[in-house]
Amino acid sequence: MSPGSSQITPAQASQLSPQQVQDVVKEAHQINPGVADQLAAFYSQHSALIKTLGGAVLAIAMAKMKDHVSQS
Repeated sequence: MSPGSSQITPAQASQLSPQQVQDVVKEAHQINPGVADQLAAFYSQHSALIKTLGGAVLAIAMAKMKDHVSQS
């Protein structure tokens, strides 16, 4: 993502490295310390969905969460 950008395309999300996803999580945690708990709760309720959709969708969801939190 370029600086100031808050959305990524599915194609971009599929190219994210584990380190990049971790960086997004860290930034989201700085903005909203409860974000990891929210992700864990969502995963526990929808684990089959997450496994089916894969990591790219999770990365998109995290980017959307970051965007939502930064707008608050």
